[in-house]
This record gives sequence, C-alpha cells and structure tokens, in this order.
Amino acid sequence: SQTTWESPTCIFQPEGVKDVQVIVSRLVSKNISFAIRSGGHSVIPGASNINQGVLIDMSRLSGIQYDAANNVALIGAGQRWENVYNHLDNYNVTIVGGRVLDVGVGGLTLGSMLLPYGFLFHSVCTLTLVSGGLSYLSDLYGLACDNVASFEVVLANGSVVNANEESHSDLFWALKVGFNNFGV
Repeated sequence: SQTTWESPTCIFQPEGVKDVQVIVSRLVSKNISFAIRSGGHSVIPGASNINQGVLIDMSRLSGIQYDAANNVALIGAGQRWENVYNHLDNYNVTIVGGRVLDVGVGGLTLGSMLLPYGFLFHSVCTLTLVSGGLSYLSDLYGLACDNVASFEVVLANGSVVNANEESHSDLFWALKVGFNNFGV
C-alpha cells in the first residue's frame, strides 16, 4: 500500500519453512526488528513493511494443492487470491477468500482487530473491523479466517507447529481473532 512505503534494511525471501525457521530464530535472538509481507496490501503502518529492519517477503512460499477427498486446499502464505481462484477453478471448487485478487493469502486469513475509525479515515467516532478476510461468500460462510482448518506456524524460537482445533488450539484461536503477532 502507498500509505505504508517504508525502507527495510534488507529483504529476505524464504524458499521454504526451514528458511523461515532460521531467519526468525536468528532475528529474535539478536533482537532485530522485522515485518512479514504476504501481499503487501495492508494500509496499517508496520503490518507488511518496516523501516530500518528486516522484511520477510513470503512471495516464494506460494504453493497451492487441493485435496479433493477432504475438500481442503493447502495454500502458501505468499500466494495471491487470483492464483488461488484460478487453481481451484480446475477442480470446480472455490474458497472463502479475498475480494481483491492481488491481496496476499497470508495476511488476509489472519484474524480481526478493532481500530479507531479515525486511524484509517481521519475522523473519530466509531470502531472498524480490520482484516479476517472479507469475502463475497462471507454472508454464507463467515470470514476467510473462520474457514481455515489449520495454520503451519514458525514460532519465535524457530520451532514449527501445526495449529488447529485439536493441536495448539490456543494459538489457532489467537491467529483467527488476534491479528498477526503470534508467529510466522
């Protein structure tokens, strides 16, 4: 977003989960500030860019797989919704996803938070809901974050967990309602 143009010291583009584990654990151990970018569409300063820190650009983590037997899609955090819809169209299925095709999957599927309305639109009176994944199908199926079956997450210590309703359920809930500061 043009409202969040910032100048990171460097940009790191991981090719896989192992790369994310290494960079996150090293940055945390050295107390170096970093930000994560899935698609870079957010208007919230610091949400997908950083000044004088490391930007982890997830664009190379862009795999898409569809498991027809379980009706589940495995989608990389760096993927964009246009590619997801086009891929799933081959199977005659769709997904509760972004309404803007160039938005990144990783950021949109994370949960919501309330911000003062003036924070975004320069007037103060009310609160607004940000993120969580508003979709054209939200009236029927909820937000995109409501339809996530699990998150593969790299924690600050570099370990990887699969957060879902049965395993790491607190983290799963936090990712669905607490925005994006719980892991990569």
